[in-house]
Order: sequence, then C-alpha cells, then structure tokens
Amino acid sequence: MIHLKKLIKINAILIILLYLTSCGDRDYELTISIQGNGSVEVDDVKYTHDTVITYEIDKLVSLEAIADNGWDFSQWQGSITSESNSTTISMTEDKEVTAIFLENNAVIKGTIKYEDELISNITMYATNQLASISTGAPYTGSVIGTSYITDSNGYYELKIPFDTSVTSRNIYIFALRNGHLIYNSEQLTLEKHQVLSEKNIILTNYLPKLKIEINGPGYLYVNSPDKTTIIFSNTTLVYNTGTKLLFIASEEPNCITLSKWSIETEGTVIESFDQNFEINRDTTLKLTFIEADESEFVFNTMKKNYFFYEDKDVQYTNTTSASFLFSELKSSSDNTSYITYDESENYTINYEKYPVYGFIPKFYNNILYVKFVFPNSYAAQIGLNRGDKINKINKTITSNLDENDIYSIFSNTNNIELAVEKNGLTNTYQILPNDDWINFNPILKHSIIETNNPDLKIGYLAIESFNEVTNSNLDSIFKNFKDNSINELILDLRYNKRGSVFETKYIAELIGIPDSYSKTYVNMNYREKDEPLSFESEQSNALNITRVFFITSESTSYASEALINALKPYLEIIVIGSKTKGNPWGIQEYGLCDLHLNIVEYMISNSEGNSYTIGIEVDCNAVDDVTIPFGDNLDPAIENILYFIENEACITN
Repeated sequence: MIHLKKLIKINAILIILLYLTSCGDRDYELTISIQGNGSVEVDDVKYTHDTVITYEIDKLVSLEAIADNGWDFSQWQGSITSESNSTTISMTEDKEVTAIFLENNAVIKGTIKYEDELISNITMYATNQLASISTGAPYTGSVIGTSYITDSNGYYELKIPFDTSVTSRNIYIFALRNGHLIYNSEQLTLEKHQVLSEKNIILTNYLPKLKIEINGPGYLYVNSPDKTTIIFSNTTLVYNTGTKLLFIASEEPNCITLSKWSIETEGTVIESFDQNFEINRDTTLKLTFIEADESEFVFNTMKKNYFFYEDKDVQYTNTTSASFLFSELKSSSDNTSYITYDESENYTINYEKYPVYGFIPKFYNNILYVKFVFPNSYAAQIGLNRGDKINKINKTITSNLDENDIYSIFSNTNNIELAVEKNGLTNTYQILPNDDWINFNPILKHSIIETNNPDLKIGYLAIESFNEVTNSNLDSIFKNFKDNSINELILDLRYNKRGSVFETKYIAELIGIPDSYSKTYVNMNYREKDEPLSFESEQSNALNITRVFFITSESTSYASEALINALKPYLEIIVIGSKTKGNPWGIQEYGLCDLHLNIVEYMISNSEGNSYTIGIEVDCNAVDDVTIPFGDNLDPAIENILYFIENEACITN
C-alpha cells in the first residue's frame, strides 16, 4: 500500500514537471498585413505581402514600414497603434499588426471617349513635383506629361500642365489632335491622397476646312491620297488633319493664266505658289485666273530669263503680236532663240525628223549616202550601213533631189521605200518609223584600232548625242578599253549636235582626270549669276590618260563642244576634222497655249572661263568621207590622228 502511494506521488510530480516544461516552450504568432503599396521589414527581413511569423514567448520584434514610390506610410493598426514607421512589439501572446500606406499622389481615374466610343481607360497623377498621364501603369513624367492615344484618324495628344504647391495641385487637362485643341478642362485642385474617380474626357474630332475661292475662268485639281476633286467655283472641302494635298491650277483649254495665288491659315498669308500642302488648320485658298496675254507673257519671260536681255523702249499692248515683240527683244547676235506656234516645227527644230527612221542620209559628191544608222533601229535590223548608196527614195531618183526635197519626204510620209546599192548590187527596202526613236542607242561605233605598232592601242568611240541612254552604255565600253590597256583615245563627235551638257560630265569622269573630285567641269553663266557644275566622283573604269583626240565637223554643237572645251584645262586635246558650230547657249522652253518660246538662258564656259561662241578650231583638217565605215584606218580623220601620234604633226596635202 505504501509503495502504491509513493508511485502515485512520483507520477504526479512528473506530470507537474511536464506541464511546467511545456508552458516554457509556448510559441506565439505575429500576423502582418499590408494595406496599400509598401513593405514591412521584420528584424531586417523584408516582407512585401501579408505573412505570419512564429516567435517564442517574450520575443522583442523590430518592425519598419517602408512606402513605395508615390505612397506614404500612414500608421500601424491592430496590436499596436502608431504613426511612426519604426516600432517594436513584444510577443507575449499572438498578435496582429497592419501597416497602412496611402497614395502620395492625387489621382484622377476615368476614361477617354470619342463620340461615346471608349478609346482608353486612363489614370492621371499629380505629385508635389510632377504631373503625368497614363493609359496603363503610372509613370513619372516631366513637368508636362503627355500620352499619345491612337485612333483611326491619327492620334490624340493629352497633356497636364499644372501649378505645383506644397498642399495642392492645380491641374488643367487639355487635349490636342495634330496641333488643334479638342478638349480643355476646368481647373482641378487636388489635395494630397485625393482620388477622383470616373473623370470622363469626351474628345471632339477636329476636321480642318479648306475654303477655295476661284476668280476667273480657270479651275483647280485638288489631289488627296484617296481621291481627286475638280473645283470650278467657290467651295469648301473638309479633310482629316495632316492630309497631304496636291494643287494643280489648270490653265486649259481657254489659254488662261494664273495671275494670283494665296494661302491663308490663321492670319498667315503665303502668296508664293506651292503645289504641295499639308492641311492641319482651317485654310483659305484664293486663285485668280485671267485670259492669257501672249505679249505680256513674252515680255515678262524674256525680261526675267533671257541671257541677252537689254532694257529697250519697247511699247506693246494686248493686241501686239507676240512674234513681233519677240523679234524686238531678241538680240541680233542670238541665232539660237526662237518662237513658234507650230508644235511640229518646235519638234523638228529640237530633234529633226530623220531619227524617226533610224538612219540619216547625206549628199557626198552629189550622191546620196547613208551617213549613219542607229544600232538598235529597224534600219539597222534590215542591214543598212554607213556608206550605202541610196539611188531612189519612193521610186524617185535621188540625183534629181536636193537636201530640202529629202527632208520634205522624211517629214511628210509614214514609210519610205529605198533603192540601196551595196557592193554593186541594188536592193529595195521598206523603212518604217520607230515609235521609240528617242531611246535609240547613240553609240554609233566602238572598237580598238590596230596599227603596225604593237605597243599602240587606240580606243575609238563614235557618239551621236549625249543622254541617259549614252551613259548606260559607256561603262562596259570603257571597261573594255581599260582591260586592253589602251594608251590613246579617239572620240568621234562629228555628228553630235544634240544632248545634255550635264550628261557629258560622266564620260569626262570615265576619261579620268587625276584629283578631279569637286573641281569645276563647266560653268553655266547666267545673266546675273554663275553656277558651276563640278566633277562628282572618280570612276572605277577611268582610263586616266593624258591626251584625247576629237573628230569634229560643223555639226558638232552644244553638249559635244562643251565636253571638248571642258577638258582643255586638264588634258591635251587634239581636234581633227573641221571647225565646230559654236553653240555654247543653254536654251529653255516656255509655253503658253500654242505658243512655244525657246530662249537662251545661259552660256557654257570651262573652268578657266573660256567659251566657244565662234566654234572650236581644229588642229588638223580632214574631210568627212561618208563612204568609209566608222573607225576605219582609211577614214581621213583617223589617218591624220595616226600620223599625228607618230609625228606630232598633221598630214600636209
């Protein structure tokens, strides 16, 4: 019995000891909640979301609330109440604390709508220093925040200028569309931490108006990206902002002229004519057309642009003949300018009729021959060649014709029948006109001339005119010359009287002048100014030779003369054949109705200021024998060149 009592007593003691032991190991839970944007550091461990941490009894825990950008710490709530962001708490029991954060910014939340259609949800912010607008996540902008919101017609640009102060944000929200105010709010004073929800901005679409006023009998084409509108009278058109327009003032068919033009936008008036216009604001376009005065047109054009213009006491009225006035203003030394009402005559003077048929005839010793044939013409395809004898044209014996008769036949028929003699045999050919004659290849011949001297290699090139087609063929020719290491070059320009001075610069660069980049090629001497045309690049196929031989005739004119003259300051130039025409005059065409006014505007000179008004003299005379093929050693011009290369002198007869 005694033993049983002792055993019960011992067990009771053990139970008490176990209870006391378990009470000493009791843990408590600390529940941390975060309201707003921020974090809590617990004993230097950072928590960004709600969490539960277990501590032993009487544990002293350090808490620090840290606000995110744009937010302020407000207070602790729960087991502790404090406005200090740093505090401690003793874990004597389970405890709960909440860190309260409030937005530092004033906030407007709402929508942007256009004609009741939702464009975007927006959030606008204003702090003590900055204002911004966002269609998504907030951002810190500049003093004027901007958001671009795209719609089908362009974009809206929303801005928030503001007056910042310590206690308030005075905000004015406005919206622009392509520079035009389409929304403007009242002043909004926002206090710290204030939130205004459902602030809806209703945008209006700005469509600028184009008011067109037409005075006189003309009309206007207005081309926009999606359509063309023809305006005959006063009207108003409406466009989306930023629309690019093209204005074309029509002066047909009543031979009228646009005498005045102005564009007015928000009080600014521009009176200079500009076909291209981008409309962003209400605009007024005014045009005044008057019936054309040909005499006034001729007088004003020549006074402004004519190279030889002199102030003369010339009286004229609207009944004065334009041709008479032209003759009164035209210089007696000017053999180039002309006026005509005949389109075919204007065409003939500029281009001739002959090229349409792909070959050019010429009388030589009273016999009509083929002077040359364009390589890619129909005449070349059927076998016509330089030197072929033409016995009949349209069954008429050519010995009974003269140059004027030949020209008349070519000008007034749509096809030509030729009786052509080759090597004693006569064949008849039907020659049809070529519609694309303007694209004829003007390279009449190119070859490498062989002589008895194996060390002498001569490149030969005959060119009828200088244009884009010419230059497209030159690279391969000069590459061949360079690959064969030619040491002399002959340029045959005896029939070259057409083309562009600008296009001759390319062959000059292929000939090759050392260190020529940016040096003057030619000068265009206008009446009141000079404009240089300079070398632009060094070509990979440039020959870089020091001497060039030119074959010339009285037909060598303008662009071909400009090339010869331009190279003289840089290279040794030897001219063989006969004196050139002497035409350094740059001509420009002006038209009014059926009137074609072609006047000299400038003179071409080289880098030393020398021109060729009386033609370019030859170093050696040589006749043009059309019976001998291009590039043949028996050609009198080439005979002279070969002799000159060997003897530094001309052949003397």
